[in-house]
Amino acid sequence: MTVPGVSAAGDVLQARTDGEVGFFEKELRGTVEALFRTGFSIRTGKGLFWITRERERLHTRAGFLSRMNFPDPAVGCAVLFRPGEISFGARRFPLLRTVVPPRRLKRIDPAFLERNLRFLRRIVTLALGQREKEKVQRYEASVEERGRSGLLSFEDFLSLFGTGPGSTPLADDFFTGLLLGDRWFCSQRGGEVIITPFFLERLRERTNHVAWAQIEMARRGQSVILIERLLAAMGRKNVSGSLVWRCARLGASSGAAILSGLCVAVCRSMRRRKAA
Repeated sequence: MTVPGVSAAGDVLQARTDGEVGFFEKELRGTVEALFRTGFSIRTGKGLFWITRERERLHTRAGFLSRMNFPDPAVGCAVLFRPGEISFGARRFPLLRTVVPPRRLKRIDPAFLERNLRFLRRIVTLALGQREKEKVQRYEASVEERGRSGLLSFEDFLSLFGTGPGSTPLADDFFTGLLLGDRWFCSQRGGEVIITPFFLERLRERTNHVAWAQIEMARRGQSVILIERLLAAMGRKNVSGSLVWRCARLGASSGAAILSGLCVAVCRSMRRRKAA
């Protein structure tokens, strides 16, 4: 067994905030908040964390347990984290080795970025259903209309959040991708998308806790490992079709919607770079 936060045969996920350090290195108590097809979420005094059976869904606030020895907890069940394990009463499960999120690029190759953008757009067109495609086009038009001056405030789009199909609403997924693209590729320091504490508080009232946490992570440029690998590759090499399709197929429509928002952000970034 490998203790998270300690290097062994390979790299492991490194916590990035005090809350994440609590998950990986300190004893921490919580309760199961929600169950999903791929795992469950846990509410603790340091925020939400996830336990997943799919390695590709790992992120800085998630742990990985073996499919062969995966717990089946009930909502409200008490949970105890200790370094390297998670326990439900007398039942203990080892937290398995995970992966290091890729580093962000200091330099971006515009040619690779433009080529990969065209490829992503083709995949998104194939991956989204017609109904989702029409909704995403409306989101794109709204961003284009309100973002002509450069800066975008998510408060202007608050009425869209929490709408659309999916366990994470389609609009929330789209704006997650937009935010990730802004944080990774915007040439302006700090990005052009503005998220205020007021917006985050209002967002809690409009959407579910998973979508809220997804947006909050994207605000810091973080997502599931699979998406971060794609982001890290886009500005330095040709991305593989298998990687893009695996991202697009996350959830029923979540992955494709995230990629749609990402494409919009990359387009905005490229226009700014060419105009500079």
